[in-house]
Amino acid sequence: MLPYEQGGLSIQLLGLMNAALGMKIVWILITGNKRWWKKSLINKYLNGSKENLLNGNIPIRQSTQVWKLVKRVIPIMGSRISKTPGNGQKISIAEDITMGKDPLQDHPEMDGIQEWMRGKGFNTLHSISLWNQKEWKEWKRPAIRANMEGQWNKLKQHLKGASPIHRDEEDNYLWDPSNGQYTVKTGYKILQDQTNQQEWEPWKIAWKSESLPKIKNFIWTLLKGKILTSENLKRKRGFHGPSRCPLCQQVEETIQHLFQDYKFSRECWE
Repeated sequence: MLPYEQGGLSIQLLGLMNAALGMKIVWILITGNKRWWKKSLINKYLNGSKENLLNGNIPIRQSTQVWKLVKRVIPIMGSRISKTPGNGQKISIAEDITMGKDPLQDHPEMDGIQEWMRGKGFNTLHSISLWNQKEWKEWKRPAIRANMEGQWNKLKQHLKGASPIHRDEEDNYLWDPSNGQYTVKTGYKILQDQTNQQEWEPWKIAWKSESLPKIKNFIWTLLKGKILTSENLKRKRGFHGPSRCPLCQQVEETIQHLFQDYKFSRECWE
């Protein structure tokens, strides 16, 4: 449900929390230490390579409920996990999100040089890097045609800040929303934002009033139109009994009538 600041009751939904915990498992599988259960899952479901987790090469086979949860949340995480270069050997120039930068394949203005580099075997950041002993020095300019000079300069600009660091350092992963490690809190927030509607403005009336919590909850229920008047019971729960106002016996019992139009209500407001 929505947090207080957006007009909700700030109650965590178990389904979203379960998915956020599943995302935590994905994060541990690609970044965590060599735990026995991690090694078991990778060998059983990913043919021994954690790289298959994000590139879509997941074999179709019978699995546990935990792995079904993992597969369900992978698409949610895929666009938010970025690679951090170490030596760049496992970072695809065209396909990977690197240091938060879009994959090169999403930039059609550089299609020409991408195709040429693939044909020459320049597929990873490591393959277009020059090294000063083991430290990264600069990008290695391929022997490209003159008409690709502009695209090469665009490529270097796109890769600015995403260069490898050291020949002996392995590539790693970055959780983009927090610029670091994944947390269940950030995962839940992403899932919540995907399911929430637009921000509901009258929340200020409900949660910032100086009254008892039960009164605040009642005001919130009133403003959201969720009080079980006869009108709501008929519309939402199929109630077929009498729906007249029990106070005046004249009109249908609605929120508008009870809290605004009824004589006693008007007197209270006045």
